[in-house]
Amino acid sequence: MKLNKEFVNAMLSLENEKGIKREQIIEVIKRTFIQAYIKYVLGGGDDAHVEAELDLDKPSIELFYVRKVIENDDDIQDDYLEISKEEALSIGPKNKVKVGEDFYEKVNLDEFMKKYGKKLADSMKQKINEIEKSILYDMYKDKIGEMITGIVEKSDENSTIVNIGRTSVVLLESQKIGHEKFEIGQQIKLYVKDVNVSSKHGAQILVSRSDKGFLRRLLEEEISEVYDGTVIIKDIARRAGERSKVSVYSNDPNVDPVGSCIGPNGARIQKVMGELFNGRDNERIDVIHYSDNPSIYIAEALKPAPIAGVKLDEANKEALMIVKSESKSLAIGRKGQNVSLASLLTGWKIKIEEENIAIENGIEFKPYEEVVAEDQRSRRTKEYELYLKSLSQLKGNEEKEEVSTQIPSVDEKVENLVPTLEEVSVEETKETVAPAKEEAKAEEPVVKETIVHQDVKTTRTLEELEKQLEIEKAREEKKANKAKRTARKDYVEEEKAKASAEETKKDENKPTYMSIYTDEELSALDAEDNYNDDYDDYDDDIDYDEYDDYYDDDEGR
Repeated sequence: MKLNKEFVNAMLSLENEKGIKREQIIEVIKRTFIQAYIKYVLGGGDDAHVEAELDLDKPSIELFYVRKVIENDDDIQDDYLEISKEEALSIGPKNKVKVGEDFYEKVNLDEFMKKYGKKLADSMKQKINEIEKSILYDMYKDKIGEMITGIVEKSDENSTIVNIGRTSVVLLESQKIGHEKFEIGQQIKLYVKDVNVSSKHGAQILVSRSDKGFLRRLLEEEISEVYDGTVIIKDIARRAGERSKVSVYSNDPNVDPVGSCIGPNGARIQKVMGELFNGRDNERIDVIHYSDNPSIYIAEALKPAPIAGVKLDEANKEALMIVKSESKSLAIGRKGQNVSLASLLTGWKIKIEEENIAIENGIEFKPYEEVVAEDQRSRRTKEYELYLKSLSQLKGNEEKEEVSTQIPSVDEKVENLVPTLEEVSVEETKETVAPAKEEAKAEEPVVKETIVHQDVKTTRTLEELEKQLEIEKAREEKKANKAKRTARKDYVEEEKAKASAEETKKDENKPTYMSIYTDEELSALDAEDNYNDDYDDYDDDIDYDEYDDYYDDDEGR
């Protein structure tokens, strides 16, 4: 049977429009004809064997009902799969009928299409939709949690239809930033929340601009430190179109996570806020430091309101934050936005109370400066312990014991060797009480602490701390070497003294021998020596030049 050429072309165009492959289209056409014939003609014999041949060049399709030839009617066990030889001969040519082999009965599709043509078209459309759903799901399931871009096709007060390429999605009013409006043809960014597949609506791609994930992706696009993971977004609390709070931290002590997000003169955060502009209001974004200390984290989340005191109920995750009377409205915020977003961000139920009222009611709370000081000391102690642990891993257990004898304990030197990593410095002034008597033991020093809250930054790293300890170790080794040299010098001097004493002792013990001359003979020898000396002096005074003429004359003779 010949097929309508326009119909075939329309089916093949789905390859470009819907991304459905040519092989899938051919399979849909063949499977639709086969299933329709089995259902409407054969009465639903699921085990029936029907084959189809499709030629897109003509275009045409042929359908064949395949059954096995049986010799006698009485031997047939399944009418859908078997046919008697007699019946087969009545249908097809004799040379095509052989017992035990398959017999192909050609189906008259002209009559079939007249009766079931509309049902066939509906079934084919349904199969195409199912393929399209599967393609869209496979395409966008990996984009869940990502940002996509689309073109506005239609927009009204209820929803906005946006074309994202292969399909169009619906941006509901509840997923917009406030009451933002769009123009047809406008390019907008969308956040993919989820992708669902249903039999009724097909593949549904749920998109949003109000979700906190949308803000997260914007921050990644505009802030390189967030994109590469140097600055990590811990969490986001958002009221789209009004206000958001973002908590950030960094594992690199040389990076200020809040400053990286805000940028010079607020340039970076302003770009992000520009993307959130709904045509009427700007969405304010508060970027705060994350802390694993809940008291400090909640206090940070309530910024810009300053906190005077804290009382936590950790069992119920409830926090009572004490503020000055003039800061209460700032802590609560307009329409309760500040405290509600802080609660959403931290996961704690937060209550705000004025300091004077809390004191009047006898509420016990810890001053915030004390909370910060304790957290600071705890962090420095942990960092110091981590430092020692890392050092022991590098040096080995034996060198760890040697180092532990050269460096002070945690209680003695933690304040000096390991600086704080928080934005708080504690200035301590100490007064000690002198002992009453020299024999008495020294009393414990009386310490007074004056705590000042201010923002500072430190850039000390673990490598720098290790270098500092290596320097101290080198100093100790230098002192030890100097002591060795002094001891060696003393040893050499001592050896010299011993050697000198030995020589003296040898001289004292040296034996004496009898002289070979008598005293008279020695005197005579001395006199002879004196005579020779006098003769030598006399000989030196003689002038032998006056005898030269005499010898000259004598030679002339």
